Amino acid sequence: MFIDAAESISLNLGEGRRRHDGDRRRHYEMAAGSTSECTTALRVARIRGYITDADHAATDVVLDRLRGLMFGLTRR
Repeated sequence: MFIDAAESISLNLGEGRRRHDGDRRRHYEMAAGSTSECTTALRVARIRGYITDADHAATDVVLDRLRGLMFGLTRR
């Protein structure tokens, strides 16, 4: 689940980069949705004990930065 969502972020950003106007924003919004999905999957993994709290914290720092970037891209 996490890997699929992470790949979707990259693919939608790449495709959106070459699009114009509303179509670009739509791809960025899909990437933002996948970023949110990764965040949720990470939380589930921590709750189920698949990853440690330290692993969660380290990865969430990166996702937090990505969530901020996605917010900026979808507001253009």
